[in-house]
Amino acid sequence: MSAALPCASVRLGDSAQARAEWRIGWPVVLTALAGGCSVSAQTVSLGILMKPLGELFAWSRGEVSLALTFSAVSSILFGPVVGGLVDRFGARRIALTGAPLCALGMTMIGLTGPALLGWYAAWLFYSIAQVANGPMVWASVVTKMFRASRGLALGVALSGAGVGAMVFPSLIVWLLDRFGWRGVYSGLALLNLAVLGPLVFFALPRRIKKAAAAPAASATHSAPADRLVGGMLIKEAICTTIFWRIAFLVAATGTAISAMSVHLQPLMTDNGLTRAQAVSIVAAIGPSVIVGRLIGGALLDRIHARWIAICFLTLPAIGSLMLVNFHGSYLRGLLAAISVGLASGVEGDMLAVMVSRYFGMRRFGAIYGLSMSAFSIGYALAPPAAGVLYDRMGSYNLGLIGLSITLFVAVAIAATLGPYPPDGDSGRSNDEVGVRAQEKREQAVIAIKLGSEVDGSL
Repeated sequence: MSAALPCASVRLGDSAQARAEWRIGWPVVLTALAGGCSVSAQTVSLGILMKPLGELFAWSRGEVSLALTFSAVSSILFGPVVGGLVDRFGARRIALTGAPLCALGMTMIGLTGPALLGWYAAWLFYSIAQVANGPMVWASVVTKMFRASRGLALGVALSGAGVGAMVFPSLIVWLLDRFGWRGVYSGLALLNLAVLGPLVFFALPRRIKKAAAAPAASATHSAPADRLVGGMLIKEAICTTIFWRIAFLVAATGTAISAMSVHLQPLMTDNGLTRAQAVSIVAAIGPSVIVGRLIGGALLDRIHARWIAICFLTLPAIGSLMLVNFHGSYLRGLLAAISVGLASGVEGDMLAVMVSRYFGMRRFGAIYGLSMSAFSIGYALAPPAAGVLYDRMGSYNLGLIGLSITLFVAVAIAATLGPYPPDGDSGRSNDEVGVRAQEKREQAVIAIKLGSEVDGSL
């Protein structure tokens, strides 16, 4: 199976080119959406099962939340490696390995307890496996297949987290009531195998090729994509300040998303809301993620990413402050959840667009994976830190204030991001650069000859 890419020499936002890209790439976008949806189950399940597991095994909230840290640490350690493997072998081979391993990991989690060490060991296995079904895999293949409509394609493809946050709360509660907490993870594993596995096998291309959208395009566009992309090496990218500023933005976003997603439901029920009300508030994160993905993705095709970051990071900063001294207001809880969902929605495609525009596509997978490691640091530290803070102080207030300050600092840093480099998108390929260089040399030779002829005639 192969997939044809529209040629790189197109204007961003070109509607005809965008339609051509969607005709070719929609199965890949659908598969990426399903992949993100399956991975989001880990965060949703922890939030809902936190209290039941604590009551059953006497585990504290900090101990339960630490499981998510394994996921984040795995992304930190293995994300750049997986990104490099995607650059070399393609997304299909990596995702085909990750899908069954994720299902196995989910099943193992459901077999643990009451020993806390077993719970952590199962989560560690799952966390390593899920890197192969993580956003660096999906973002890489979608970014290579779309250019004119890259932002919107990434917005749809990475909406899986939002779909999962919308669908999984009710599904997990249903499984919990009928089959217990162990049945929750068995059901999620079965769903992963039944949906994601076939999609990866049939929809992801074995090899992506550059192909012209119009018959008159240059023959150089038929070469394999890995020979057609330019841009920075990973060692060049990390020497720029722009890389570290982007890293801070995504780290702050990861902190907000993980802390709020895991602890929002217990915070709600601690302050007078029923479990059904809390679940409905958490479920509102899902549609908000989808809205954030689609709106943010469409805007990223037209507006510089720094303005998107400023707007969407301000929202959870305000939402966090709304939960300080929370006393059971359903509306305040709902607005806070929506603010987190919107920020979560725009984060993945914003990062992918920034990496592709600033650093190019030559080592996109590796640089994106390294950037996601910064996201994972925040994602790893926030849930257990919030749990320990609650265990010691009996309140989330201090953590919410600190989270808000961090996000406002990220907003200030986003404002410092400069314009994209002229060739930052690296839609220009190595072959194209060579062709253009050859044309310039030929023009120079012609100019010299013409000059000589003129001199001779004089």
